[in-house]
Amino acid sequence: MPDITQISSPLLEKLPLALMMADRAGHVLYGNARACAMTGYSATELAATRLCRLFTQNMLPGADAAATPDLPAHGATPSHCTTLRRRDGLGLPVRLYRENLEWDGVPYELIALHDRTHEELVREQAEISAMIVQATDRGIVVLDAQYRITHANAAIAAMLGVERDTLHGAPFGTLLAGAENDIGTLRQFRAHLARRTGFEVDVQTRGPQGVELWLRCAVTPHYGDDGTLADIIIIIHDITHDRQLRNLQRDVVEALTDQFSLREMLDFMCRRIELIAPDCMAVVMLSTGGVLHAGGHGAMPLPVLQAFEGLEAGTAGGACGTAIATAQEVVVPDLAAEKRWPALRAVVAEHALAAEWAVPIILRNGDVAGSFSLYFRTPGQPGAWHRRIVNACVHLAMLAIEQQRSRESIIRLSYTDRLTSLPNRLWLNRRLNELVARPPATPLSIMVIDLDRFRKIVQALGQGRADQMLLELAGRLRHGIVGRDVLVRTEGDEFVVLTTQDATDITHLAERILHTLEEPFTIDGIPINISGSIGISTHQDGQAVEETLRQAYTALAQAKKAGRCCYRFFHPSMNRQAEDHIILASALREAIADNRLSLVYQPQVDLSTGELHGVEALSRWNDAVLGMVSPGRFIPTIVWPDSRGYSIGLKM
Repeated sequence: MPDITQISSPLLEKLPLALMMADRAGHVLYGNARACAMTGYSATELAATRLCRLFTQNMLPGADAAATPDLPAHGATPSHCTTLRRRDGLGLPVRLYRENLEWDGVPYELIALHDRTHEELVREQAEISAMIVQATDRGIVVLDAQYRITHANAAIAAMLGVERDTLHGAPFGTLLAGAENDIGTLRQFRAHLARRTGFEVDVQTRGPQGVELWLRCAVTPHYGDDGTLADIIIIIHDITHDRQLRNLQRDVVEALTDQFSLREMLDFMCRRIELIAPDCMAVVMLSTGGVLHAGGHGAMPLPVLQAFEGLEAGTAGGACGTAIATAQEVVVPDLAAEKRWPALRAVVAEHALAAEWAVPIILRNGDVAGSFSLYFRTPGQPGAWHRRIVNACVHLAMLAIEQQRSRESIIRLSYTDRLTSLPNRLWLNRRLNELVARPPATPLSIMVIDLDRFRKIVQALGQGRADQMLLELAGRLRHGIVGRDVLVRTEGDEFVVLTTQDATDITHLAERILHTLEEPFTIDGIPINISGSIGISTHQDGQAVEETLRQAYTALAQAKKAGRCCYRFFHPSMNRQAEDHIILASALREAIADNRLSLVYQPQVDLSTGELHGVEALSRWNDAVLGMVSPGRFIPTIVWPDSRGYSIGLKM
């Protein structure tokens, strides 16, 4: 038999193609260097190998089993994709070519192999890319240079609620901006493309049933070798939920800035939640003193809210009360199957509520102020969108509650005396105005208490000890009043009592207070005796509250004038006396300035001897309007001297 390999090898060894020659029995007679490298066999090993070891029969479809089961039938497909089994056992994808040869009447087979590894890699990558395009939840759209859609995946069709076929050839503007063909969107799109770089743009469109959608488009233009725009790849992400949540947070923060009340804030938040998640109803329950009350709600039926009102914020208070008590979220996927809270379950069942999810509202100091609850019409667990909403809104509710508490704390500090913690003058003014706007069923009386000569006590003891005494005095007075009476510290040593008692009881209260003041105070071991004066006025219908307070101070002045350590009820004659005193003081100032006071001298005689002992100088005032004014009238208007001489005014 002729040696065909010897004749062919010089030419075959130079080819970059893997070549093998075999007889019709399937024995490999020859393999060139490229074939040896591809199969992993040496030339000698390859020449002793049968084709069945290199290719299994099922890898060679169409083979003539009666002839050579290892090769495809001659005359079949001229090339065939199969797998080469290397010496190391690994499979190598190849394209197989075969041709029949004869030499001296003996048939041979020429087999050529082409390595398809790169082709397979490219094919796999293409398949993976196609799978990703179709399987991803991101919409993918390809546009041509005229902004017409040449490809759209299933995700974008699902987002828009249309069939994929209807998108082919559709213009980009109609697709994303709706039938109105939003010119602004197209103008923005073209302006970005002119920069020849990738960009992102948010566009508004409509989804299934006309639902508003916001889509974020990551746009990548692709240019040909000549620099012209070939196509545009757009990856689209539905950011509707992100935008809705961001808008909700923005609006709530604006409401916080605008100083809305806590109830208004929480109601607004619940309504907005139900707008973006219409499958649920939102409720905020607050805990005050361990008792539940509705802080805010949307469409929740009123009977359900009333069923929770006043319950203990504990495990007996439903899912919301349990969330507050445990500081843990509580999920009830099926209220009908829940064994706890039978009374509450009956109420929610009447209104077709099937599931509940309650999350505690935990303040930054660790206090649990309430719970945020979602109720659902169908059984089940809260979804990812519900969790995103509640996670954001629980934080916003926490900010709203803390803001309300801060506001209440500021108001409390504004209306509270820092030394005694009693209500202060600002609170008194507000309360008096409220009482005038809503007249009480019984008459209101104002009692003003002022310590006698308190300034001297401060000078003697110092402000620190004087404050200790005032603090102890406030405690005594607080324990001395009864019923709905309110004690107020207006300033320094002055206290006010608002009382609805009748005149007899007010008299007993005034006497009890004066007796309390007579009991010595011991400050740092120093006994201190003090006294006080009290002015009392009763509010009359139709009278301004400021006038009632002024009358109490007028009565206080009369009590001091009467010798202190006593009380006086206001009488209209006191106003006339006060007015006369003011008029007299003003006229006296003018008389002194004009040198209209005169002196008279009265001798002082020793009656035992009849001798002149001295002379008493007396001031006399003859006013052109008031006439002769007695010293007994104008001397009491002269009070403590100042640096310029004597002050003239109302003596207290």
